Amino acid sequence: MTYILGALSSFLIIGVVFLFIKLNQKGNEISSHENINLTNQEERIADLIIQDKSNKEIANELFVSLSTVKTHIRNIYAKLEVSNRQEFVDKIKNQSRD
Repeated sequence: MTYILGALSSFLIIGVVFLFIKLNQKGNEISSHENINLTNQEERIADLIIQDKSNKEIANELFVSLSTVKTHIRNIYAKLEVSNRQEFVDKIKNQSRD
C-alpha cells in the first residue's frame, strides 16, 4: 500500500509539472515574465527531480553522463528563474496550489 501511495503522489506531482509547463507553452500567464519551453529531456529530468532523485540516479536512469544531467538542470533552473533544487520544488508545489 505504501508503494501505491508513493507512486500516486509522484504521479500527481509529475502531472503538476506537466501542467505548469504546458500552461506556459500555450501562453497562459502563470507569471507574467516567464516563458518556459523545456526540451523533452529537460521535462524528464524535471520529473525525476520532483521524485527526489539525485543527479547520479537521474544520469543512471536516463543513460547519460552526470555532466549532462547537471547541464540540463542548470538550463531548467535558468528557465524557471530558480537557483537550486529546493526553490525548484517549492515553485512547482506553489503552482499546484494556484
